[in-house]
Amino acid sequence: MPIDMLTSSGSASTRDSWYRELVIRFADGTQEHFYIELTQTGTHIPKPITQPAAWTLLTHHQCPSCPLGSRNRYCPAAESLESTLLRLQDHYSHEKVSARAIDWAGRETSVNQPLQDVGTVLVHLAVFSSGCPVGKQFRPMLNDMRPFATNPELTRHLVQKILLKHRGQIEASRQDTVNRLQPLREVFANLCRRLPVDSKGDAMANAIISVDASTWTIALEIDQALDELASELGLDVGESDPSRATATRQTSVRPQPSLWQRLISIFHHDRR
Repeated sequence: MPIDMLTSSGSASTRDSWYRELVIRFADGTQEHFYIELTQTGTHIPKPITQPAAWTLLTHHQCPSCPLGSRNRYCPAAESLESTLLRLQDHYSHEKVSARAIDWAGRETSVNQPLQDVGTVLVHLAVFSSGCPVGKQFRPMLNDMRPFATNPELTRHLVQKILLKHRGQIEASRQDTVNRLQPLREVFANLCRRLPVDSKGDAMANAIISVDASTWTIALEIDQALDELASELGLDVGESDPSRATATRQTSVRPQPSLWQRLISIFHHDRR
């Protein structure tokens, strides 16, 4: 069984409820075992590769919002994805796999999903736990995410955390969410541009596109997303803005699918 050891200088105090191990089993019985160790800062770095590929260089499609400079030769998120791609590059999005995640508390979660959906886990790890300066800002918000969360669940979780941070203040939450999502979308978009074109499979490329599409949808409909979450949390969003209150009353007369329901429906449709 091949094991991808993500090296660490961390201690047990850095361990939280996120992924410790991830095992992907394919239809032919073969499997890939990813072992994630956290550093003292709660990030991971991939198993060293003697000569990282040119597409992992920081200057290759570097994100406009990236603060890293010449002291960093490689993009942390791209380095993390490279070792993953070397092992999944010949696999396709539609392949049904069995995946098992183990967190730092030793709890196991298993799913049977298309590889594209399981691949989003590796995209999340690459962006949020690799040392990417944009992704690491979100890392504390993800400790209580369930394993194998869908893209809509991920974005919903992040928006809810920001809403609670601002104690239900819609405008402050909206601005904070917009400010955070824009550079995050740059990361996903540029990771996809970085990927080599000589891979036979498309699993990881489509996993990145899938995550990016979800954040893009939330960015387009952020006001609705915040209103729906505030309503679910019992927060009053109408008193300071009569137009919001009117719109809320009107939609309550004729219920419509929520943004999150539509997102989930879209992703379920794409899998068929």
